[in-house]
Amino acid sequence: MVGHTDAGDRVFRTRVLPARRLKLPSISVYTLSESVNPDGRLTAPREDTRILDLTIEAWVRSSTSKYDEPVDDIMDSISLQIERSVMVDPQLGGIASDLYLRSTDTEVVEIGDRMMGLVVMTFGVEYCALASVYPGVIGDFVTADAITNLSGSQNITDRTEDRVSVQ
Repeated sequence: MVGHTDAGDRVFRTRVLPARRLKLPSISVYTLSESVNPDGRLTAPREDTRILDLTIEAWVRSSTSKYDEPVDDIMDSISLQIERSVMVDPQLGGIASDLYLRSTDTEVVEIGDRMMGLVVMTFGVEYCALASVYPGVIGDFVTADAITNLSGSQNITDRTEDRVSVQ
């Protein structure tokens, strides 16, 4: 996105953007939430389909008097630039299976004789990941042992034993 919008190189990976101190427009990119499709538990090995909410905020300011250049037009322009920039690669270099715009929210604030605008765009990023494995906590499953007492009593001479080994 750097260099592909009117924000130029003012694109930051943070949700805290000192918009009043920076030259505007400026863009902030961050995530706030991620959901997991519960159907992943039905696959083997367990594969989770996840949807990450990718948030992109753009702060803009009218360059002249609030009556000369409507900040809404500037917000519309940068929204389109962001969307085009993000949608160039909907698989994000192969790590996502889908990418789509979920919502766009706007806000306008009057500061002195100028208007500032905030555009908040949320994209859904869908991807699959194997469920977390914690190596070393539980060893690999290699042998199962089943012992059954045929008569129901705890008699060693009256039992059967099955052993299954995975190779």
